[in-house]
Order: sequence, then C-alpha cells, then structure tokens
Amino acid sequence: MVTEDYYNSTFCGEPVATADFPRYEARAAAIINGITRGGYQVRLDWLTLHGYLTAAATLTTAYKDAICAQIEYFALYGINIASAGRQSAGFTVGKVSVNDGGKLPLGRASTVCPGAISELEQTGLLNPQVDTYDPVRAPRWMGV
Repeated sequence: MVTEDYYNSTFCGEPVATADFPRYEARAAAIINGITRGGYQVRLDWLTLHGYLTAAATLTTAYKDAICAQIEYFALYGINIASAGRQSAGFTVGKVSVNDGGKLPLGRASTVCPGAISELEQTGLLNPQVDTYDPVRAPRWMGV
C-alpha cells in the first residue's frame, strides 16, 4: 500500500533501510488493517461508488499516513515491538544507565503508534461500536 518513495518524500519519516522497508511496511499495514477491522477498502469502495472522490482521496491519504506513522514507530522503537509488545523501559542519567533489557511487557497499546491512531480518528475507521448480529455478514460456522 505504501511505497518507500511515499514514506521518504511525502511523509518524511525516520530513515529505514531499503532492505528492511518491505518487512516494516507489511507489519505496519497488518496492524493498521487490524485496528480498522478491514474497513478501509469497504469505505473507499462506497465513497468511490457514490462519487465522493475528494473524500476517497482524503481517506486514502489518512490511511497511508497511518501506515507510515506505524513504520516510523518501528524505526524509532524497533520492529520487535510489533511481535512481542515489548519496549525497553531503560533510561540514562549522566553516566548512569538503567536498562531492563526489553523484558518489561507494556501491553498491546505499545504495538500501535499513537500517531497512527491520530491519523485514523478523523476517518471513522476506528468506530468503537459493538457489532450486532447481521445474517448477511454472518460467518459460515453459524449455519446461516
């Protein structure tokens, strides 16, 4: 979804090695797709179908920027945060350094970049409502 050129020239994110970029982008896109529950493509298709092309372009830009923010988060804090939800809680004061070695679990909140959430909040893709039963979208295991 996001190219390295877009990340570097348009978003102007933290530098990521060219060899690592596809892995960072794939992980970031998976996280953003997960927190939006896959709603980006559905909303984009609806906007395009009904002629809201400016809104569709705005939605696409926000979605891409959320992925870029997540990539930058990985670049700053390490991609292992995506898999383990861990981040070092170390600090340095003068010549004294304290580091827990990344063993302090900071939970799921640390896997999603706050900047990505900020980008998506205005799109409606982070709707907190609880889903209700819909027989049209019901999974096959429900026997409908």
